Amino acid sequence: PTRIAIDNKTHPTYTLIEIQAPDRIGLLYDVLSCLDRENILIPLSRINTQAGAAIDTLYVVDGSAHAKITDSHRIRTIQQHLKSAILIGGTAKPQ
Repeated sequence: PTRIAIDNKTHPTYTLIEIQAPDRIGLLYDVLSCLDRENILIPLSRINTQAGAAIDTLYVVDGSAHAKITDSHRIRTIQQHLKSAILIGGTAKPQ
């Protein structure tokens, strides 16, 4: 199953986006494209694949404020858009 967690407690500077999903061709591209559309910068990432599952941790900041993403509405929107990008692929567009 696909799991997307957004965490502001673990790191003092970055918001962590943790993604676990079945791996497929183009998955990372779709995730990164989605975050680019959301104006999110990724200074650090840990990308891993184990037994056909993508297990990725992205350390991110807001592209405008260069700070953690703290707005709860924005966090929910990012989660929804990421889920669409992961499940639907490149056809997922922000609403």
